[in-house]
Amino acid sequence: MNKSKIKYKQQQRRVLAITCFGHAGTSIAWSSGNDPNIIHATRAVRKAKRDNKIYGWQIMTAHIFDIEDCEQWAWDGYQLVNPDIVDKESRSYKEDYYNQWKGCKPFKLIESLEVVT
Repeated sequence: MNKSKIKYKQQQRRVLAITCFGHAGTSIAWSSGNDPNIIHATRAVRKAKRDNKIYGWQIMTAHIFDIEDCEQWAWDGYQLVNPDIVDKESRSYKEDYYNQWKGCKPFKLIESLEVVT
């Protein structure tokens, strides 16, 4: 049996895979780095299933975002946003009173993957 570690070709950009479930995304699990998208999606789903005692046969969706040009990120329950960039003239900033990340610029969604582990 070969016990060498599998090496993957690294991506040029840094990505974040996030899986959320529950009412309005109350429970999340994530993985980030330069590995391929499917690797981070699988890591996020495995962590979510392990932490919340979810059965292994269920299908979960992991969303892959491009976070290359940022220092911080935040999940507002519906989308991944950059809290460093706030648009104070946006409709979200003026009308969304109960969101602490109101007016923040959302990250670009690369893809959504369905994972079974």
